[in-house]
Amino acid sequence: EGIATAPVAKASPLSFGSVGVGQSRSQSLTVSNNGTDTLFVTGVAVSGTEAGQYTVPAGPFSVPPGVHGTLSVAFAPTAAGAKNAVLILTHNSAPTATYTTVPLTGSGDAPPVAPSAVTATAGDRQVTLAWTANTEPDVAYYVVYQSLTSDFTPTAADSVAAVQKGDPRSYTSTGLVNGAPYYYRLTAVDAGGNRSP
Repeated sequence: EGIATAPVAKASPLSFGSVGVGQSRSQSLTVSNNGTDTLFVTGVAVSGTEAGQYTVPAGPFSVPPGVHGTLSVAFAPTAAGAKNAVLILTHNSAPTATYTTVPLTGSGDAPPVAPSAVTATAGDRQVTLAWTANTEPDVAYYVVYQSLTSDFTPTAADSVAAVQKGDPRSYTSTGLVNGAPYYYRLTAVDAGGNRSP
């Protein structure tokens, strides 16, 4: 019979890229057992000054020999900037209970500010909106929302136009009823999908 070798834990770093502030992105961490005995992970924790930006399951879990185990790691930045930390797995890898560290990297991307100097000019059965371009370099386009209700909360159903960054910063809504009230909201969207208030 073969002699069982102690479990050997291996895990690769996780990079979450840029995630919008207030949003969340999850990735699966693969934990491999290259030994011939079962790997027992008794603890999962995140360390570092930005540890609070990441969420992981507490454990424990086991990984049979020659098998890959997975656990979900979530990154939810609360502010802009780099948010790096280290995931620590406590396990029974040879020769005694030890640790495997996994670098976690990601950055928070602040949403664009709301478009400014927005004007609405009424015409015959139409309204023309105009605004000043955002200064953020990663703004990709603007979404125009229209409603018959004041103080409405924009939804996808209210969207009437997407104006690309390179296009003229205006939009004309046509086919309206003269004298009827129409309400508009304008949102800037960056390359990461983050939306202005």
